[in-house]
Amino acid sequence: MKARLRTLLKITAWTTAVAVILVATVGVVGLKVYSDYVERADQFDLTKIDGLPERSAVYDSRGNLYGYFGGENRLSVPLDKVSLFFVNALLAREDNRFWEHHGVDTQGVLRAFLTNLRAGETRQGGSTITQQLARNACGLVKRSLDRKALEAVLARRIEEKYPKEKILEMYVNRIYFGSGFYGIEAASRGYFGKPATDLTLGEAATLAALIRSPRRLSPARDLDAASQARNDVLSRMAELKMISSDEATAAEAQQLQVASHNAMHVTDDAIMEAVEGELSTLLSPDTLEYGGLKVTMTIDPALQRLAQTAADRRLSEIESHKGYPHPRKADFVPDPKAEQEKPTNYLQAAVVMIDNRTGAIKAAVGGRDYAQSKYSRALLGKRQIGSTFKPFVYAAAFDRGLMPGTFVDDGKIAAGEYPDIPKKWSPANSDGHYGGLEPASYGLVHSRNTMSVRVGEFAGLPMIRGLAQKVGLSDNVPEYPVVFLGAFETTARNLTSAYTIFPNGGVYRPSYLIAKVEDRDGHVLYQPPHAEKRIISSDTAAMVTGILQQVMKHGTAAKAASLGWKKNGAGKTGTTNDFFDAWFVGYTSSLTCGVWVGMDKPQTIMEKGYGAALALPIWVDVMREAPENEYPTAPLNEGVKMAKVTLCAVSGKLATAGCAEQHYAYQVELPASRVPKEYCQTHPEMTPPIAAEPTYPSATPSGQAAPYPTSNPPMYPSGTTYPASSTGTAVTAIRPPATSNSPSIAFGGRPLSRPAPAPIIGEAGGPSTQYPARTVYPPATASTRMEPPSVAEPVTTGPVEVRRAIPVTRSTEPRTSSSTTPSTLPPGVTEQRIVTRTPDGRIHTTIIRTTHGGRGYRTSIRSAQDGEE
Repeated sequence: MKARLRTLLKITAWTTAVAVILVATVGVVGLKVYSDYVERADQFDLTKIDGLPERSAVYDSRGNLYGYFGGENRLSVPLDKVSLFFVNALLAREDNRFWEHHGVDTQGVLRAFLTNLRAGETRQGGSTITQQLARNACGLVKRSLDRKALEAVLARRIEEKYPKEKILEMYVNRIYFGSGFYGIEAASRGYFGKPATDLTLGEAATLAALIRSPRRLSPARDLDAASQARNDVLSRMAELKMISSDEATAAEAQQLQVASHNAMHVTDDAIMEAVEGELSTLLSPDTLEYGGLKVTMTIDPALQRLAQTAADRRLSEIESHKGYPHPRKADFVPDPKAEQEKPTNYLQAAVVMIDNRTGAIKAAVGGRDYAQSKYSRALLGKRQIGSTFKPFVYAAAFDRGLMPGTFVDDGKIAAGEYPDIPKKWSPANSDGHYGGLEPASYGLVHSRNTMSVRVGEFAGLPMIRGLAQKVGLSDNVPEYPVVFLGAFETTARNLTSAYTIFPNGGVYRPSYLIAKVEDRDGHVLYQPPHAEKRIISSDTAAMVTGILQQVMKHGTAAKAASLGWKKNGAGKTGTTNDFFDAWFVGYTSSLTCGVWVGMDKPQTIMEKGYGAALALPIWVDVMREAPENEYPTAPLNEGVKMAKVTLCAVSGKLATAGCAEQHYAYQVELPASRVPKEYCQTHPEMTPPIAAEPTYPSATPSGQAAPYPTSNPPMYPSGTTYPASSTGTAVTAIRPPATSNSPSIAFGGRPLSRPAPAPIIGEAGGPSTQYPARTVYPPATASTRMEPPSVAEPVTTGPVEVRRAIPVTRSTEPRTSSSTTPSTLPPGVTEQRIVTRTPDGRIHTTIIRTTHGGRGYRTSIRSAQDGEE
C-alpha cells in the first residue's frame, strides 16, 4: 500500500514538475514572442494615425463653398460634428463593448468563435474598432495569425496613448465607405448631400452597415441591399437598447434619398485649375498632397457667370454672321484621343476682371468651354496687345511734361526722322490717311499710329520700356520703337492689372487670385502681401483717364453707348496685325476689365475684326451688370484739383496774345500742379498775355470747342478747346527733320544689325510695323515685384526744347541750353537756338527762326549735329 502511494506521489511529482516546466517554458517562449511583437509594434509611429490625406476645400469671395481638389476624398471632422445616431449605429454594428475593453475584447473573440463554429462559416469578426484602426493605419493587410497578433498588440498601444473619444474620431475619419468616399463626413455629403452632424437615424444606420462591404452595400449601387443592411443595424440597436422598437420601425419605413454621386468629388473647371496652379507656386508639394486646406479665392461667382455667359453669347453671334470664315463652336466635335490642352479651331475669348481697390481678380474666363479646352487664355495665354499699350506711351510722355493739346504731326514718319527708327520703317495709320498737326490727345482718342510713335520718341524708349516692366506687362519688352504700337506679347491678366494704375491715381497693386490659405487647424499658411507702389504721378493718371473717357464717347470705342453703356468709364481698343487679335480694356472707379478675342492659332478673325466690334460688346455686357452696391461707378478723377488754363499748342507754355492770334492757343483743364509757370516764348507778346483761370472741379466739366476747319472735328476731354489743326502753315518745331545724314541708324543707341521689320497694323486694319511675334529679347535688368516703391518726379517747366517730337522738357535734365533772339538779326526776326545732347553723346543744335510780317508769322527750322549744319 505504501509502495503504491509512494509510486503515485512520484508520478504526481514528476507530472507536476513537467507541467511546471512546460508552463514555464511556454511562459518564457510566450513572453519572448510577446516581446518580439511589442518590439515590432513599437516601430510604428502612432502619431501619424491622425494624419490623413484629404480633400482641400475652396471658397469663393462670398464665403461659399466652391469645390474640392487634391488628396483623398475625405474631410476630417471632430467627433462632436458627427451625429450621435451614427456613433451608436457604428458601435452596435462593430464593437458594442468599445467603452469597456482595452483594445482587445476577449468576450467578443469567444462569441465570434462560437457563432462562426455553429454556423459553419464566418458570420462575425472579433476585431474591435481599435484593432480595425490599427490595421488600417499601419497597413496590416495580410490575412494571417501573425497579423492578428501584431494588430492586437498595436491596439493595446493605441489604447494606452489615446482616449476612447479620440480613437473613435480617428476611426470614423479614416474608414472607407465605398464609392470613393473616405471618412464619415465625405460619405455623408457624398451619399446624402448633408454634413455628418445632420444624419438621420436611418441614414446613420445605412452608413454604419456598409463598412463591412462598401461595394456591395453602397446605396448608390444597390439601394435594396443597403436598405436591408440598414434594417439589420436598426434591429441590433434596438436589441442593445440604444433605440426603441418604435424608432427602429419608423426608420425602417423611411425611403433612402441618395444625393448626386458627384457631391464630394473633385471640382474640375477652369477656376479650380487656376487655383491649383497658383497654389503650386505658393506652397510645397507635400503641403498640397497632404491636403485638408481651406483656400479662399477672390473670384466673385456672380461676375464669373456674367463674363462666361457674355463671352460665349457674343462670339456665337459673330459666328452666326453670313460669310463667317471659320468653324463654329456649335459644330465642334472633340477628338476623344486629343489632349485637352491643344488649341481649338473656333473663335475664343478671354475675360479678366480686377477690383481696383485691392488687386483681387474677380473673374477669369479662360475660354468658351472648359470641357473642350482646359487652356486658360486669361491667365496663361500670351498675345500681342496692339494699341491697348498706347495709354502707357502717352502716360510716359505726360509724366515727362507733354500737354494733351500740344501739336503732334499726324503725317507719315519720314526716313531718318529719328535716329533710332530704321529708314525703311514707316508705320501707317489704320485708315490709311494722314493729317497735319493735331493735339496730342487726338492721337490717343483716335489711335493714330504715327502720332503715337512721335509721342513715344518724345518720352523715350527706355522710359516706356521701364514703365511696361514696372506694371508687370513683360520682362522682355522689345528694345525697338515698335513697342510704341504694342508689338509685344503679354497675358490678359497682366494687361488688365497694368490698366488699374489709371483709376488708382498712378498706384499699382499686383493682381492676385488667392486671398488666404489655412491648414486643417486654422493656421494661416498664406495671405497676399497687398504691396503697392507708385508708378506714375496722380496727375498723369488723371490726364490719361480724361482722354480714355473720350475714347468711349467719341473715339474708337464710341460704340459703347449704342451697346447700352451709360456709366462712367474709360478704356482703349486694340487690334493687331491682319485682325489677329481684338482687345478692349476699360475701367470704372471700382473695376477694370480686359477682354481678348481671337483664334488659338493666330490668324485673321474676320475683315474689320476690330476690338470695338468683337471685344467691346463683351466688356459692356459684363461691366454694365456689375452690382452697383458692390462695385460703384463713382466719377473718375474725383478729388483731383483741376485748373482751367490757356496754353500754346506749340510750346506747351501759357499762351500769349501772339499764340491766340496765330490760333495756337487752346483752353484745357489740367491738374493744378501741371499748370506751366512760364509764358510762351515762341510767339512774342503783341498784347497782354492770356492768364490762367484756376478752377477746382471734381471731374472735367464741359467746355466750348474752338472752330475746327476739317469736316470731321476730333473730340477731346470735356472742358477743353484746342487750336485748329494746321495743314497749311506748318509748325515745324513739332516735327523736326532728320538730325543726321549718316546712313548708319541705331536702335536705342545701338547699331542696327538686322533688316527693317515687315509692315503690320497698329490700331486696326492698316499696315504698321512690328518684329516677329516671338522674338526673344534680352531679359529686364530689374524685377517689377521686388523693387522698392517709386515716387513720380514732379513735372516742372523749363526752356523750350525741340527734342524729337514735342518741344517740352524737364528742367531737371541739364542736357539742353537755349538762347533767344540774337542782336545781330534783322528787325522783325526772332531766333531761338536749342542745343541737345543725344543719348549717344552727340550734340544736336536746332535753330527756330520766326519772321514777323504783315500776314502773320513764318517759322523755319535748321538742325545741326556735332557742328555740322
